[in-house]
Amino acid sequence: MKKSLLLSIILPLAAVTLAGCVKYNGRNKDGSPKGETTSGQTSNPSDPGSGGEGGGGTEATAHLYLVLGPHGLFDEKAGANIEGKFLENAVEGDFVVGSALPGKDRVSSSIDGATFEYWINRETTEIVTSVPNSEAVLVAVYVDGNGDAIESVVNIYGFLFDSRVIGDKTVQNVPYKGKSDGNDPSGRPQFKIEDMAFKAGEHFVLWDFGNNAGWAEPIEDSSLGGNPSEYLEIIDNSYYNVKKDFEACDIYIKIAWNNNSIYMGLK
Repeated sequence: MKKSLLLSIILPLAAVTLAGCVKYNGRNKDGSPKGETTSGQTSNPSDPGSGGEGGGGTEATAHLYLVLGPHGLFDEKAGANIEGKFLENAVEGDFVVGSALPGKDRVSSSIDGATFEYWINRETTEIVTSVPNSEAVLVAVYVDGNGDAIESVVNIYGFLFDSRVIGDKTVQNVPYKGKSDGNDPSGRPQFKIEDMAFKAGEHFVLWDFGNNAGWAEPIEDSSLGGNPSEYLEIIDNSYYNVKKDFEACDIYIKIAWNNNSIYMGLK
């Protein structure tokens, strides 16, 4: 998930179970850092990453994006849209690697009875309790009064276009939901879009409707008549650019841990 021109939207991950993008990126499976850090740095109390007092030296930090969800608050304030990461209502900052992440004292919800519980790494879908040793997008999970995770939207995958010309109007942030279509031969859950026309110059991302997260994944080599690069390119490892007009059919979005991909038939 990286840099892009698209307007974000994201998310709260609201269920303990996520089927999101999944790569460890140098972290342990539980999201904890693999290496140890040196000591000493004073954090700026106004920054999201301020995690306590420190000495006067330097200490390894990681830039984190904290996704608060539609009703989430950080220090009693809503976050902002971060377009380059396709994130909505999020805060970002540098955090000391290995230190505790912001907790209930800083993260809350405007929904009565909802309480912040923990962070989940958007890519590994693992619970994270301390700052990982590399850049990451972390999603806030809230629970209700019974301690149950608040579930907002079932995980559905499709596409989100930054804009499309529909009729005689240009419409911003146009979503297309795939329909759950069982598993592919290798056992990956897949989501199907029957038919779609693409126009040269359009930009879009693979979109996780459950987490309001967007990114780009490889288009399978057998797609689009065996020449996917003739029609689509991935920009900044983050979003797709349509190189020329085409129509696709039987689009399958296949989701698995560290093994997401997209197949498109050429119509």
